[in-house]
Amino acid sequence: MAGHIPPRQQLGRHRAFDIEYLVHIKAKGEHKGCRWSGRSAMGLPLPEWQRPYEWDLTQQERFIESIYKDLYHGVYVVNSTDYVDSSGCPKKFSSALIDGQQRITTLERYLSGEFKVFGAYWLELSKAEHRRFLTTPFHCIEVDIWDEMELRDLSDRLAFGGTTHKDEYRATKGYNYSEQSQV
Repeated sequence: MAGHIPPRQQLGRHRAFDIEYLVHIKAKGEHKGCRWSGRSAMGLPLPEWQRPYEWDLTQQERFIESIYKDLYHGVYVVNSTDYVDSSGCPKKFSSALIDGQQRITTLERYLSGEFKVFGAYWLELSKAEHRRFLTTPFHCIEVDIWDEMELRDLSDRLAFGGTTHKDEYRATKGYNYSEQSQV
């Protein structure tokens, strides 16, 4: 007898890459030349349905600060890599960044010296500070989905699965649930 609950979503392989891996992907430039996407973040192609880059400077700074402070900074989700034929041209959606574009683009902007964190640009930091940052783990989930509608559905589930937080709920602004529930 079939149940009502569908089978688990097979989210693929969990990868424990560090930030330096993304720098390598960008430098490798594997998807240049026969690109199915006109946009990328750290060399990872962005599907056409991905929103534009929207993080403001405060969000960018806080994300990079959280990496330096060893706080949780999320995961990113990519599609696996495959090729059309022996020419080496990547298939459509090969290595596509499905979730994490704001974070990955922020890394790219920071490493390019577009904003300061803790009062310094990337190029002003010491080699030891560079190593510390680049060797920080940034976990990846690699899926193997080639159907566009399945990829779109996964993207929506990852991006719209939670409830947007309201600014008034910030702990640093004194929010206290027990006080609010008695009003």
